[in-house]
Amino acid sequence: MRIMLIFHDKNKTVDAENNMNTTREKAEAERIVNAFESFENDNHATIVQRLLAVSPYASMHEDVNNFALEKFTNIILIPFHKRPDTACEWTDEKLEHKLVNQNLLTISPCSIGLLVDHGLNSFPKSQKGIQECRVAMLFVGGPDDLEALAYAWRMAGTPHLILTLVRFVPRKDVSELIENVEEEIFTIMCEREKHKQLDDDYINMFRFRIMHDQSIAYIEEQVNGGDQIVSAINSAYNDFDLYVVGRGNGRASTLTVGLSNWSDSPKL
Repeated sequence: MRIMLIFHDKNKTVDAENNMNTTREKAEAERIVNAFESFENDNHATIVQRLLAVSPYASMHEDVNNFALEKFTNIILIPFHKRPDTACEWTDEKLEHKLVNQNLLTISPCSIGLLVDHGLNSFPKSQKGIQECRVAMLFVGGPDDLEALAYAWRMAGTPHLILTLVRFVPRKDVSELIENVEEEIFTIMCEREKHKQLDDDYINMFRFRIMHDQSIAYIEEQVNGGDQIVSAINSAYNDFDLYVVGRGNGRASTLTVGLSNWSDSPKL
């Protein structure tokens, strides 16, 4: 099921520019509808229901959340408030869109999937002439990454979809450094160890079940920190059609230290 909420600003004046924006928004909405209806046609177990609702910015997240609760929704997909321009630089969209996203990320009753759209047009063809979608799941660890992996794994059941799980693990010297910490953060370390055990258990189950699945690959990358993660992605994993990552929700990790310096969107 899909709900489409139309942004409504009661203070907006009607002029030529606003009419142009409205026309563009309607065209974009139609493309979204067409994409979902095409997905429904290709997947007969899926039903798409088109629903239009007008909602002000300030309460739009409440309308989405109420609808999600009513339909027992597991995940809400929302677009990132920025878009790449022709020079591949990020352009700011309306701040109201950003506010809606922030409110949803803060109080949503279920998982949020935030789509950062770089333009997904057509997939390359394999050697057999079949179009394939190549998906990379970048795994560092923690509850959000585990859930992201669960969704990526489920996506892998789609025909002609190739999934590569890249797990970033600390090098031995980094692990030893982690163990030599002050006693006052012993509790934090115990919590981190518990999460690591959950990660290991799930990854081991994943590897066992995909053992004979040629459409899924598992790769481990040993890194010292966030800068090496960025370097590895840029050099070896920069040609995928879709990337799936967990948000982390403020969770600190020795592997992601410094990554926030690479992003101008802390909410990600």
